[in-house]
Amino acid sequence: MGWEEWVARWESKQHTTAEDSPFETKDEEKTLRDIQLQIATEEFMSTGGGAEVEREHTPGSFVSTGLGIEEVQRKLTVDVHAAKDPTPTQKLDFTKRCTVLRRRIKKFREIQRIYMPSVRGVLSDGQRASFDGIADELPEATWLFMPSEIEDKRLRAGACAVGLPEIEGRMREGEAIEALEGVRKGLRTRTMTNRYKLRHYTGQALLTRGQGILRQINVRIHSAKLRYRYARVAHLALRGHGAWEEKLRVLADDDVRALNERALTAEEKAQNEHWAEIGGAIIEGGIERAAGVARGEGSHTLSWIWYTTSAGEVETDDRLEEALRVEWCKARARSGKWDSLAAGEWPGATEELTEGRRAYAAEQAATECARCADLEKRWRPILAKADAYLRSGGAAEASVDGIVLVDVNLGDELGVEEEEARLEGVEDEGDDV
Repeated sequence: MGWEEWVARWESKQHTTAEDSPFETKDEEKTLRDIQLQIATEEFMSTGGGAEVEREHTPGSFVSTGLGIEEVQRKLTVDVHAAKDPTPTQKLDFTKRCTVLRRRIKKFREIQRIYMPSVRGVLSDGQRASFDGIADELPEATWLFMPSEIEDKRLRAGACAVGLPEIEGRMREGEAIEALEGVRKGLRTRTMTNRYKLRHYTGQALLTRGQGILRQINVRIHSAKLRYRYARVAHLALRGHGAWEEKLRVLADDDVRALNERALTAEEKAQNEHWAEIGGAIIEGGIERAAGVARGEGSHTLSWIWYTTSAGEVETDDRLEEALRVEWCKARARSGKWDSLAAGEWPGATEELTEGRRAYAAEQAATECARCADLEKRWRPILAKADAYLRSGGAAEASVDGIVLVDVNLGDELGVEEEEARLEGVEDEGDDV
């Protein structure tokens, strides 16, 4: 079945689950969502089959809220660093996101006083100022002081409710596994996007569009990498060293490479740093980063992130095609959305807003048509004179190099200042006489 038929069949039905969705990949690992559902089920059973409890929140929902805020903080940080020279619209968007984030942190503090009642007593003076919300710091840089951020195990046990560190430890493991799969998924998508671009993209416009798509993919890879590192550090603080480190290793920058990419040499790393200094494309925090594609190599070392994948994945392109399918389906959905907006089919839009958008589009079209007509009018005499000279056998002579030589009457030509004034639409004073 083709991708378009799959999407059409999926969209023609009402769905309550993501089963058989062309917009989703098959998750073979237990994700953070699965662990959250498992913890929520355990908490439901512990309350006596759903009996009414005194508080609206549970320890599991408290930890989930903290993880969600951390994800928002990382995304905001990445977006701010990626926008070197933000536009007024981007600045307004960042301001709105910061405002919403401050509200979420304030609400989180209220719940934190229930499940971590003694946390303020184990913090330093500067940390207390941050905890109380009186410190002068950005919301994306504000510490939440989750159980994993309290290094001393004894102090952590005294500051947290019973069982809270264990709940966070389980969620952190699921978050790390999910983030690592996000890194692999992004690398697969980037590989297939590069292949498709090399085979089908020709022309500057398509190549520029392809670079924009790759930049978005690189942003997602970078965000997933940061998320994995945060989750692993927190999991290590809660669980300590153990056998789990064989599967969730330390993720270095050189480890984030696809199946067909090799590790960068020291010379290439130095060159990338040089490019970053002069404003090139090799930017680790901001986000583009060139990958060392193995060209002409007989073999290269595979990154450890692919050792724990399913059997046969390295040998086939099924997962790569699956990643490309998901990216294609999402791009198709976005394209359809913008087509509907361009046609005036904006759900929830008022009649006045739709009329205003159409009036603006008509005004822009009229302006461009008038500009085209003006340029055609100004160039028409020059083109007519050139055609006349070229058609005239006596006035034009062909040179040896095939260049047409034209006899021009300099008295008919405009001077430099007159020509600039004519192009700018300024008429000579003598023309009004």
